[in-house]
Amino acid sequence: KTTTMRLLTGLLPQQGNHIEFFGQPLNTQLPGLFHRVGALIETPSIYLHLSGLDNLRVVARLRGISEKGAMPALEWVKLEKAAHKKASHYSLGMKQRLAIAMALLSGPELLMLDEPVNGLDPSGMIEMRELMKELNREQGVTIFIASHLLQEIEKMCSHIAIIHMGSVRFEGTIQQLATQAASEKKLTIVVDEAVHWLDNIRSFHPNAELVQTDKIQFTVNNRGEAAAINRQLVQAGASVSELRLQDGLEEWFMEITSKQ
Repeated sequence: KTTTMRLLTGLLPQQGNHIEFFGQPLNTQLPGLFHRVGALIETPSIYLHLSGLDNLRVVARLRGISEKGAMPALEWVKLEKAAHKKASHYSLGMKQRLAIAMALLSGPELLMLDEPVNGLDPSGMIEMRELMKELNREQGVTIFIASHLLQEIEKMCSHIAIIHMGSVRFEGTIQQLATQAASEKKLTIVVDEAVHWLDNIRSFHPNAELVQTDKIQFTVNNRGEAAAINRQLVQAGASVSELRLQDGLEEWFMEITSKQ
């Protein structure tokens, strides 16, 4: 993923001239392209002895753009109250947000982020996720994210691409991936006296197996089938406390990447 990001930002030389931005070859637009594209690749480069605001001012001077956008960028990433605080005193999440503010300085149309929630605690991940949505919704910024945290991608993104062994295995919307992915989904039922109900379930799902004293697991074709099984068990007197259907990006990813 990082190699792809490096190629897209010109940090690695491409073979041929295949990469295009906004309908034009990448090589013909560098370095001016970065007035329209903001990028954060791998570890953010931050001057720890400077304040957050001064970090942005330095970046603005290096890029030849106005320093007037520094404070608005900090406001967008919710760091305005720490604007004059040294970056060495920032938490990891604050440093990540400062780096994104750097990428936003030129008011880009496209923001490219490599693992933006890497190393953040759950609270920081939620904050970053909401920030991405807000930037897209209120500023109209298209955000391109590379990440291995599939649950976060599923919550943030409308379109995804899955890269495996150097090739793109899927590209499209989450809904399209759901349609393309395997039809069979693993269902786990938590029920009292699971051994007693195992034969009952096997009468219409021979692949059912006992995985714990209170858990039975098997595959179904869709959510409707899972609901029907639950209804049958309850009507028969079973005490079902949980149904867990494994049906999401993680399962779809494993299904696609397991194919040769």
